[in-house]
Amino acid sequence: MPYLKKYGGALINVGSETSEAIVPLLGMYSASKHAVKGFTDALRVEVQEFDKAPVVITLIQPSAVNTPFPQHAKNYMDKEPKLPPPLINPEQVAEAILKAATEGGRDVKVGAMAIVNTTISKLAPSLGDKMFARRGSGQRERIPPLHPHSTLYEPGESGSAHGHASS
Repeated sequence: MPYLKKYGGALINVGSETSEAIVPLLGMYSASKHAVKGFTDALRVEVQEFDKAPVVITLIQPSAVNTPFPQHAKNYMDKEPKLPPPLINPEQVAEAILKAATEGGRDVKVGAMAIVNTTISKLAPSLGDKMFARRGSGQRERIPPLHPHSTLYEPGESGSAHGHASS
């Protein structure tokens, strides 16, 4: 930050639409993304408004991304987890990050569902709760967990940026 404050530039944090719109079964994930959004918003005010520094601070908020996240995260369910469709490709998030680095932005939603879900959460929160609850059943495969212990204590072996879903 000292370098950015002196010379200007962009600081980009990657959060999620779940910082504004919940996803059932991902409460802890949503909580962590709320923290990223809160930190980013506070930092933006401190740096841009108090310090008057020439730094653009952007929060990238993608919808569900087709990565191996469900296979790497700890699973306490009796079924294999999956992300709620429709999924966007990791390359879309990378493109949004690059665009923010070169053109700026504040809160950049990536994927149509990020826009839809966050808008519904703000304008009709009770309707959003009911809508999001219906999506919860679609977040479990019909098979038992493939890797219930996650990659917390051992690395994943695929090295892939893409998950198993086809989008």
